[in-house]
Amino acid sequence: MSYVKYIFSVVCGAVLSYFRLYGIAFTVVAIAVLFDIITGVLASVMDGTGLSSERAYKGVIKKAVLFLALGFGTFLDAFLPYAAQAVNLDTPKSMLFSSVICVYITVTECISVIENIYRCNNRALPEWIVKLLRTARDDIDRGGDSQ
Repeated sequence: MSYVKYIFSVVCGAVLSYFRLYGIAFTVVAIAVLFDIITGVLASVMDGTGLSSERAYKGVIKKAVLFLALGFGTFLDAFLPYAAQAVNLDTPKSMLFSSVICVYITVTECISVIENIYRCNNRALPEWIVKLLRTARDDIDRGGDSQ
């Protein structure tokens, strides 16, 4: 399970790039981030953690960094073919940095949404889904190392 998220992101990103579905990919990222914010706020209220301006500030910074990473991927998609052309290198016209980043962010946000739903109501989801996602999240946090 160590590299499933990475492989999934690259494969789906390549498909999105091949079919040039950038608008859909960016929209899905925005929706996933919005769902994560809403469910995170609800979970904080429901589990008694409460809302705090410090946690909200850190959360806003984390979300901003996600969109900065996506913007940088989009920049790479536009810049690298242009730079390669300037030195007479033949490259594909559609790069897939932004698409891979879109899928990666979406998967990460979906895991977070499911965790937040579980925090709100631990009977809303089957336990095996929660365990599977926790394992995936812990694996991702370790950087894909299985040890």
